[in-house]
Amino acid sequence: MNKTTQNTLLVLLLTVFLVGCQMGSGKKKVTVVSYNVENLFDTSNDPNTKDDDFTPDGYKKWTEDRYQKKIKDLAKVLAASADGTLPTVIGLCEIENRKVLEDLANSAALKDANYAISHFESPYYRGMDVGLLYNPKLFKVKSEKVLPVTLLSDPKFTTRDILCVTGKLAGETFTFYVNHWSSRRGGSEKSEPKRMIAASILRRDVDRVIADNPKANIVIMGDMNEDPNEYALNDVLRAGDLPSDISTIQNDGTLYNLMYFYDKQGKGTYNYHGMWNMLDNMIVSSNVIKKSKGLGVEIASMEKRADSFPTKIFIEDWFTFESDLGKTSPSKTYGGPNYYGGYSDHYPVVLKLTRK
Repeated sequence: MNKTTQNTLLVLLLTVFLVGCQMGSGKKKVTVVSYNVENLFDTSNDPNTKDDDFTPDGYKKWTEDRYQKKIKDLAKVLAASADGTLPTVIGLCEIENRKVLEDLANSAALKDANYAISHFESPYYRGMDVGLLYNPKLFKVKSEKVLPVTLLSDPKFTTRDILCVTGKLAGETFTFYVNHWSSRRGGSEKSEPKRMIAASILRRDVDRVIADNPKANIVIMGDMNEDPNEYALNDVLRAGDLPSDISTIQNDGTLYNLMYFYDKQGKGTYNYHGMWNMLDNMIVSSNVIKKSKGLGVEIASMEKRADSFPTKIFIEDWFTFESDLGKTSPSKTYGGPNYYGGYSDHYPVVLKLTRK
């Protein structure tokens, strides 16, 4: 073997080693994180959106120092969420524009991943969008688009688009959807039809993907502003709970909401007046569970699930607020006009995909 061949072989081995390290030790794994980052606005006034509150002279007194602190804080959470590695794919809600995604990706805690960005400006009047950061060495994007969420009964209605990104994840085709459905403002019952529309639009596109390939790898994430058992998620999107016996799952494209596991325990990602809600959901298609070979989730038998489950609500004391009464909630940045200097009013959700 000549010296040139030896050098080439050494480079190839080093590349394989580095990629393996990024996917985790032992069994190779990929980490997907979904995080509502609570109004991640820059400090500039966009004349086309209602972002005036988040400017230095606005209602929130949103200064450059506060903005830079939030970027640093959010990056710290994301960097810590993946058990010693940086997440491979990050879905984000409540981001203003591409600039804030770039600032987050270039932060000291995340820059080693060299994240690429998928983002489109949505028509929402407040200027908030969803976006995706991804490690381009592990996820090779083939297509990206948005699913506009509109109401025929109200042409003036605007909300966040649903982001759809498809590519090769560690060699397999995966489709990711990032969602931020309409809030519960005005009451859950009054606002539910808007979420039903979002769910039906998403369901239609999922059906398109599954019609093309019943064994499609689909991951749906985001802040749906609904608990897993509520109508838009469970009945319109048809993202159900896992059966007790995993062997009964058919490889037919059925959707499973993995956050049912925590919702049934009374846990959540968002705390409203002392009540926990599981608003941030992580949903996968049956193939991600059922496949015997490739990148998927490992789900233990019912009696062992508490010890080993492929999703988690990422919670640490350092981004948790504890009241004088001992009640905990995510440490938020603002409460009305009051600046608390916290991270976000939501906890992130983490999905671990393991090479089977």
